[in-house]
Amino acid sequence: MVEKTRRKLISLADSLSDVYGHQQWGNQWHLFQLTDHWPQLVGEVFAEHSMPAYFRRKDLWVYAHNSLWMQQMHFSTTDIIAKINAFLQGALTVEDLRWTLQPAELIDTPVEKYVPPPLDVDADAERQFRSMAENVENPEAREALCRLWKRMESLKKK
Repeated sequence: MVEKTRRKLISLADSLSDVYGHQQWGNQWHLFQLTDHWPQLVGEVFAEHSMPAYFRRKDLWVYAHNSLWMQQMHFSTTDIIAKINAFLQGALTVEDLRWTLQPAELIDTPVEKYVPPPLDVDADAERQFRSMAENVENPEAREALCRLWKRMESLKKK
């Protein structure tokens, strides 16, 4: 009878380095580590506007949110490369950083509900306009016309 060995469950987080190492995905493991430690390597401000993207030979490509941040970070390329190479401790040597715009689908854009500014119109003028708008038969169209009038009157005061 074959005796079954009992195996303990292992956390995936604890075994990622083994998985990447056995599959010869070393660069991907280094990219994972860089992404995980990016704020410490480039600073919080740069990290909010960039992230490591991929390796191509000895170049690290970095996504930036926009061209202004690409230019700003480009001035710090030498310092960033030195910090990255020190962090990787010789496991991989980055010779250059290449900057590219981050694809839109990777940018986490907060969804904000539009709240229109308050409408400030003269009550007498509104009553006069509503009495003129009574000639519009469709109640939805009449109400839309009144809302438009109120918005336009509010904008005149600014």
